[in-house]
Amino acid sequence: MAHCATVAVLSDSALLAAWYAGSREGVNDVAILSAAWRGEGWSEPRVIVQIPGHSVGQPVFLPRANGEVRLFYVIIGGLEPRSRLRRAADSVYPVSGWRRAQPFWQRSPDGGKTWDAPCQIMDYPGLVFRSHPLILPDRIILAVQGGA
Repeated sequence: MAHCATVAVLSDSALLAAWYAGSREGVNDVAILSAAWRGEGWSEPRVIVQIPGHSVGQPVFLPRANGEVRLFYVIIGGLEPRSRLRRAADSVYPVSGWRRAQPFWQRSPDGGKTWDAPCQIMDYPGLVFRSHPLILPDRIILAVQGGA
């Protein structure tokens, strides 16, 4: 499974793409992968976020003019126990796991080549990112959805 792709134009005109992939949405083997286009074709995909024991998702980039890139995403706390009927419905879309998603971000000082450690934005379960940030002269606005 590969899902929820995002792409950004970097300060050097390269493209940086990310998506989450694993055996199934919401399970513990899901990681965020990335590849770059720097004029010679796409690089090999590589894992940029993988949290042992958790799923991740909803990657969104915020490229900066100085070459820095910020990656916003969520860490999913795991699926909640539920009835047999509910488990069958969630096998397609694990809603309860998204309700427990927590927002994080990471910084790359070099256009996505290396990444700093994850930082939690706030303790707000169920907050997921939906589109690229809006950059205004005096602030940055993140598009989010709550109560997934």
